[in-house]
Amino acid sequence: MRYKFRAWDSVKKNMMFAGEFPVYYEEDNGFHSGWSGANGDWDSHEIMMWTGLHDKNGTEIYEGDIVNSYLWKECGNGNIEWKDEAGCFAIQWDAGGWWGLLQISDMNVIGNIYQHPELINRR
Repeated sequence: MRYKFRAWDSVKKNMMFAGEFPVYYEEDNGFHSGWSGANGDWDSHEIMMWTGLHDKNGTEIYEGDIVNSYLWKECGNGNIEWKDEAGCFAIQWDAGGWWGLLQISDMNVIGNIYQHPELINRR
């Protein structure tokens, strides 16, 4: 899998994709930004990683995306998160609980938590 990232700029309120901001990987330091204020304070950017998966329409699925599923419609919408305890990306459902991302085959990306927070309705 190729690593891909995007970043939410909370100051400018826009999503940036690969090539618009620098991300580096170092064995002893992991993924980090080499950005030091080029477009403002780096702390105002939330970096999200691509899951390596696509939704049923071919859209890349990133951390922070909001998805729905016809098969799991009773769960409401869900957002994509990394779950340390499981070591995988997962869907955190509106109705509570979560599923490993690989368990859902009919996902549809409908937005993200930064530009469309109203799509998440925790019960």
